[in-house]
Amino acid sequence: MMRKVSCFLFPLLLVVNLVLSQVAEQDSFTLYLNSLKREVLTAPKDSLPNLLLEITELSTMQSADTALAIAMEGLKVSRELESLSWEAKFLDMIGRIRYLQEKYLLAGRMFESALEKAIASNDIALISHAANSQGLYYLKIRDYSQARKSLSQSIEGFEKTKQYNLLSNVYLNMSFLHSKENQIDLALINLNKSLEIAKMIGWQEQEARLINNKGELYQQIKDYDKAESLFLESLKLKEALDNPQLKITTLQNLSLMALEQHKYQDAEQFLNEAFIIASAYAAPRDLLTVYSHLAVLQDSLGNFQQSENYYLLCLELSEGQYLISRSIEVRQKLAALYVRMGETGKSLNQQQQVSTLLEQQLNKITAQSLEEVAGINEFNHEERNFLQMKEQKSRHNMELLALFGMLVLAILLLLALYSRYLINKKVQVKLQAVNEEINFTNSLLEQKNKEIELKNDKLKQSNSDLAEFAYAASHDLREPLRTITSYLQLFKRRFGSKIEDSGIEFLRYAEDGAIRMDHLLQALLDYSRVGRYEREKLNIDLNRIIEEVVLDLRKSISDSGAVLKIDNLAVVPGYATELYQLLLNIVSNAIKFRNDQPLVIHISTCATAYEVLIKVQDNGIGIEPDKTDKIFGMFQRLHGPGVYPGTGIGLAICNKVVDHHGGRIWVESVLGQGTTFFISLPLTRNIPVADDTHSPKEEINGNSLVNNDA
Repeated sequence: MMRKVSCFLFPLLLVVNLVLSQVAEQDSFTLYLNSLKREVLTAPKDSLPNLLLEITELSTMQSADTALAIAMEGLKVSRELESLSWEAKFLDMIGRIRYLQEKYLLAGRMFESALEKAIASNDIALISHAANSQGLYYLKIRDYSQARKSLSQSIEGFEKTKQYNLLSNVYLNMSFLHSKENQIDLALINLNKSLEIAKMIGWQEQEARLINNKGELYQQIKDYDKAESLFLESLKLKEALDNPQLKITTLQNLSLMALEQHKYQDAEQFLNEAFIIASAYAAPRDLLTVYSHLAVLQDSLGNFQQSENYYLLCLELSEGQYLISRSIEVRQKLAALYVRMGETGKSLNQQQQVSTLLEQQLNKITAQSLEEVAGINEFNHEERNFLQMKEQKSRHNMELLALFGMLVLAILLLLALYSRYLINKKVQVKLQAVNEEINFTNSLLEQKNKEIELKNDKLKQSNSDLAEFAYAASHDLREPLRTITSYLQLFKRRFGSKIEDSGIEFLRYAEDGAIRMDHLLQALLDYSRVGRYEREKLNIDLNRIIEEVVLDLRKSISDSGAVLKIDNLAVVPGYATELYQLLLNIVSNAIKFRNDQPLVIHISTCATAYEVLIKVQDNGIGIEPDKTDKIFGMFQRLHGPGVYPGTGIGLAICNKVVDHHGGRIWVESVLGQGTTFFISLPLTRNIPVADDTHSPKEEINGNSLVNNDA
């Protein structure tokens, strides 16, 4: 137990009071949940989705597995009722439960399906809600571009529907996105928008939480005075809400900031208060964080034995909650502490435990990934079955409708026979015509179905042959083109003096066309090679790659008078040949699309713990803003071949190279002022270092790698 807790009676009484109130809240919660479950047994079917959704939301506080089972039942009922809106709500709920279970692949698939159903239902509020969920998923997997699109879509929808509480949350998510991208100014702007909405609707708990988050942003940029002022303001608001558990996060932030400033007495005071609340609410994760901070505090004060005790408490909590990542983190800190204490044996033991836990974590991640893939396949299979059943039901209804129509027609015919016997033959002729029309329509439908199946088979075959086509077209067809070009040149040399000027011009057109076709086929060959053969990634020094690029482009650089400013570049995991292709195409594009002013190309990198950002900036002609998303497609040219030569494939190759490396590429440009290409490549640990004696061009077999784009 903590030293200060045992010294005062008031904290002990506070803990007892909080525990008793928590037990009372749990009892009332359980009673309400049980009453809802009993109501389900007698409720009509059309009101079941609402009840099941509420039970699911409440059950997530107790058991994710139970909540998931109820949500799946709600999805089944929604499909039986053929309600797209309820389908979207339950799919979103299932995605959130999977997210809580850290099964992010399954969560992403559920969010994707929820958004599809919401769009099909044309419900703006549902679309906004599903887009926000999808944005959170993209945030988790660090796809910040897609996260920004989804969250922007959600903000637009919630502003239209005036759902201000949800809008406040989305602005908070957008602020979190910008903070992940180290765009603190934008993060503060979005956080302030969220805070304004919370104040406007009187949402005090959200207001207190947002002020705390604002303090975290200022703490991140080391503005400790501003951060402390905001933390204390948040703490004051949370105290007024009569929910002490809300204070834990702010107290932890204050203690962490005090540790950063070496204010150890303040840090201990904040941690003591956080410990009291976390203990009262039986919040193991909060206790784990408090113990971790206390261990750091005692370590900073030189109290290694007390620091060890706190780390051991952290270890007990993390392993009791099956938090492998936290266990690894704590054991690594313990190993470092034992080194400072001079206990090498204990340090080595902790390091061995870390290795074992890392292996367990890898096995767990692998098994979970396989489980999620199987779950996605199962969901897709169920979705297909549901759609097929829906189609069959629709077809059955149509058949019943047709039968009913025929029955009505038969009755009318009998009445007509009874009342107008004389027109019997005429009625029979009409009836026969109707039957023939129905049969004809059915035959047309069968024919159309067969045509669709045939087209699907052809499409599958086309897709399977597409990969081979690029290689065959670019490799096998180049030989006839070379023959044509050679004979055209030979014809021109032998008979050029005997041909009129117009004939020479026609020959030149034919030769230029053959050469352009050869360049285009070579570009297709380069494109098909990217990612074609799986190899082991190596740590590639980009300085060496750019040296090769500059050497190969030395004539273009000299002719254009370009000035290259190259910073000391980072080392990235990847494939040397493809990285060479990437930089060669981007730099050659910068040289080609220049204006009259002296060309300056600046190449730099910025590395974080997770990625390396490559930046290639020029002061060339620039790109129109509405066309920056198009330039990475195949054969996308912004200028005619008479203005700037090229195949329109170069940037498609760049996009494919970056995709093969698991990264992303985008461009920012101002027309007439220049263009900046950004390439983000993920970092991977334990990658072998590339052999410096091996040139990235050696795998190209003498073929051209520059594919100019527009």
